Amino acid sequence: PLPSKPSVELERFLSSCDRDVTADVVRRSQVILEAIFPSCGPGEYSAAGGLQTTSLMDDIWAEQRRLEALKLYYRVLLAMCVAESQILHANNLSSLLTNERFHRCMLACSAELVLATHKTVTMLFPAVLERTGITAFDLSKVIESFIRHEESLPRELRRHLNSLEERLLESMVWEKGSSMYNSLTVARPALSAEINRLGLLAEPMPSLDAIAMHINMSSVSSLQKQENAPGNNLHQPYLEFFSSI
Repeated sequence: PLPSKPSVELERFLSSCDRDVTADVVRRSQVILEAIFPSCGPGEYSAAGGLQTTSLMDDIWAEQRRLEALKLYYRVLLAMCVAESQILHANNLSSLLTNERFHRCMLACSAELVLATHKTVTMLFPAVLERTGITAFDLSKVIESFIRHEESLPRELRRHLNSLEERLLESMVWEKGSSMYNSLTVARPALSAEINRLGLLAEPMPSLDAIAMHINMSSVSSLQKQENAPGNNLHQPYLEFFSSI
């Protein structure tokens, strides 16, 4: 029974930044969660013309998961804002609330918990990283705070996030393309030349527009596959069924 939009209290923090970031927060959550839980339409066809449904999230299921992740995101974001404002004795949290990576990591944590809750095996970690455009190092910096500010998180889900954090810190943050190396070039300039020589730097984080465009292109591609699939008409009853639920 949580709101699926920023609460009045959260909106107060969002509007108290150097500029009102409410619209940015809402749009970002829509784009990122759509990337994680895509609406795949009624189904896809294999090369042989058979309807494949086991590998797809049905639209209703995806919408429900997006809603759950969205509610959790707003809940934990508010808790963090309250705690931060108490520390700073101010409501202007621009440095936090305008940080693109922070928000994407928060959305990734929320989505990962929803996936774990429903024991989703069609999208295993680190798929959530790839779909949000963040790196293992980015996520590792947020997990502990996420757990700390969601006191009602069940023990099993706390354990899930803790195990992810261990996996990130033990191996994934050290892999080529980790944003840790980007941070290291700033913290330790003497290492910059060697890091660049080894090609360890992470690629720039894709923009929201790029992610949204990828979602739209994937949807168009899926529809074209369905239209061009051999024996398409033979499966019309299935299409009607999935469209009606």
